[in-house]
Amino acid sequence: MLWDHATKIQVTLSTEADVRGVPKSDKEGYAQRLVAKASPLLIANRLRTDTVRVSACYAPEPLLGSAWTPVAPRSPHPKFRQALCAWWNSTPGILTLLNARAKALDYTRFALQSLRSLFVRDPEEADIEPLAEAFAKCRNEELLPWPRLHECAVRGVLHQAAARVLRIDGLTVADWRERIARERTISGNPIRESTQRA
Repeated sequence: MLWDHATKIQVTLSTEADVRGVPKSDKEGYAQRLVAKASPLLIANRLRTDTVRVSACYAPEPLLGSAWTPVAPRSPHPKFRQALCAWWNSTPGILTLLNARAKALDYTRFALQSLRSLFVRDPEEADIEPLAEAFAKCRNEELLPWPRLHECAVRGVLHQAAARVLRIDGLTVADWRERIARERTISGNPIRESTQRA
């Protein structure tokens, strides 16, 4: 299981189990049903926006999580899970997560229904290869926290791939990531009050 979301530990797209779950003797049937939902692709179901580095991660084996939700895409495309991992760590993917957050904006939780409704490109309708290639290139590279999105070279590779998949200008995505990094619930900077009178 990937139980925790320690932002000083989970710094790359790749991950591995941090806990070995052992079911109680009277819960083995329930445990088997849970195991069937395990996936190598996990998305964060809660995160702290001012320290988070990784919003989705990929493991060499199917995992369950506590702060992470296993993802089972409907598409059988062989690289779709890796592409989704890159997508949810790119600027457009982060924007979809920010749009779905609930309760505290800086320590947000995502309802399962909100995660299920996140926008992703259908691999039958769009070329997801740039995202899959970005994942393969960057999977073991350290990501900077969201307040430093605009400084992160690895994130830049993910952003360019997402822009290609969306068929939009990479400069537009670069502008988005600078704006996200400055957003108050991410940067932690207080709102400045205007001293001018109307």
